[in-house]
Amino acid sequence: MKEILEISHLIYKVKDLTDAVKKFNDLGFTVEYGDEKKTNAVIYFSDRTYIEIRDNLGMNNLQKFILKIANMGEYVETTEKQNEAEDKFIRISLNTDIKNLNEIKNIYYKTLAKRCILTNVTRVDRNGNVLKCKCLFPSNANYIFYNSKFNNEKIWNTSHKNKIVGISRIIYGVDNKEFKLLNLLNTDSRIEFQNSETEIKSVNFNIDSGEKSNLYYSNGIWLKDEKQ
Repeated sequence: MKEILEISHLIYKVKDLTDAVKKFNDLGFTVEYGDEKKTNAVIYFSDRTYIEIRDNLGMNNLQKFILKIANMGEYVETTEKQNEAEDKFIRISLNTDIKNLNEIKNIYYKTLAKRCILTNVTRVDRNGNVLKCKCLFPSNANYIFYNSKFNNEKIWNTSHKNKIVGISRIIYGVDNKEFKLLNLLNTDSRIEFQNSETEIKSVNFNIDSGEKSNLYYSNGIWLKDEKQ
């Protein structure tokens, strides 16, 4: 695939959403709830990446049934396992044009003999912005998923007290199966792959001066380098 698949967002799993919003505010991020029901929270960056904070990834019984019928039982199992996680990044999503999602779906099936599910996602945020995209979820929820770009540009006009403007680097542990797939795609150079169990090992950020932020995430812990 010629087109570069750029970082879209990261999903951060927490035990309690309200507590997490306070924690991220204390770290200098501008955080907003994703909708009126407060089902998630989001941190938008001006480089058009963002962090989605979730305290529940659970699916109802009907959703689980439909996914299992569609040969996506592994997705149900791995999502339920992720739902047990607390205070850690659990998923990466990459942006692509909507026309490429079916191509990625076919590459995934040919490479891993596994199915993906392609679905429409619509959300109305607390400012009344209607956000739409298509998402392609792989059979293993731990693997990178893919989405088309949001249809709304207003959401990126966000500034943060910590001066962070975007994601500069992700170290991502990847197993042999997913690495075989990713080698066939043109992924964002900001993601460094390491052969290991699937996990997001660390995340670094840029600030508005173009330099690296002294705030970073590593192995489940938020750290601040006071030497910078």
